[in-house]
Amino acid sequence: MSRFRAPTVRFVGTVGARPLRVLFLHQDAATVEQCLRELRTVQVAVVGDVAHTPEQLAGRLDSEAYDLILAEYPGGIGLAAEARQRLQGLKQTPLIFLVNGIERDTAAELVSNGAAGCVDMEHLSHLPVAIRRALNGRNLATERDRAERQWRHSEAPQHGPESATDPLTGLANYRELARVLDAEIKRSGRTGREFAVIVFEVARPKEINDKRGDEIGREALRRVADCLSIFSRQIDTVARLGGDEFALMLPETGEASAPLVANRILQHLARDRQAPRMSVSVGIAVYPRDGGRIDVLLSVARDAMAAMKGRMSGLMRSPAGRLSPGSPHP
Repeated sequence: MSRFRAPTVRFVGTVGARPLRVLFLHQDAATVEQCLRELRTVQVAVVGDVAHTPEQLAGRLDSEAYDLILAEYPGGIGLAAEARQRLQGLKQTPLIFLVNGIERDTAAELVSNGAAGCVDMEHLSHLPVAIRRALNGRNLATERDRAERQWRHSEAPQHGPESATDPLTGLANYRELARVLDAEIKRSGRTGREFAVIVFEVARPKEINDKRGDEIGREALRRVADCLSIFSRQIDTVARLGGDEFALMLPETGEASAPLVANRILQHLARDRQAPRMSVSVGIAVYPRDGGRIDVLLSVARDAMAAMKGRMSGLMRSPAGRLSPGSPHP
């Protein structure tokens, strides 16, 4: 049995400040290392154990508590079934299969039989998103089920006056972002510290819906939401403003650092080969340089996004390229 350890960096939204504990049911050490490298690219701290035999599996499960199991398919399906039995259906320990070009029906069957998801080795950049969904999916699924029921009856579902989250993505909604921004403006007024607001807009959402259906369109928005969440810190706020527009509020972040965050997000989306491919435009505003009110900051970010789209013809769109750190505004 082997153990691997990545640098200890918090994986936002999963298991707090401690490393993520992963059990690999995989015969290929190179694949395990590839998975760990992929997780390191998004600053996921991992302690990974490997089990090759039923005896090793039993020893691992008897001595350790794991946050997640990653199993090869089809080679690890027997060990996965045994793990499921030992862990009473994996209700508390999600299982993700690492696959190579399987049919959708096969993947659907694996999920229907208890797996939290399947990640194709040709698209391993999806692994961090799959892990986040697996670990947070239970509560998010409840919200999304409620959202689906709302969408079936209305194109514009109404939320209660106390709602702080967007039911489609599980992110903060506009109301919550406004509350956080108001508090941050007051705090920054006292401390003199900058903060940044990055606005993201998904291009051609109607085209995606028309060509692929509403559910695929909603899934595309969830993919963007997952990406933003992966690259956010605990002190940041990720919000869906509505429709195809998202925002990321970065406390204590100025004009030099905010474009770097935006670039990391664009680069991750550029590596996402899942269909449909998405273009995401970006605009940045910094307090107090660009304004002292919520509406002004959002307006500046949106104007910057629109101007940069026009002037650079897609430079700020993933997968086309990078956002220049020296010029967040035209």
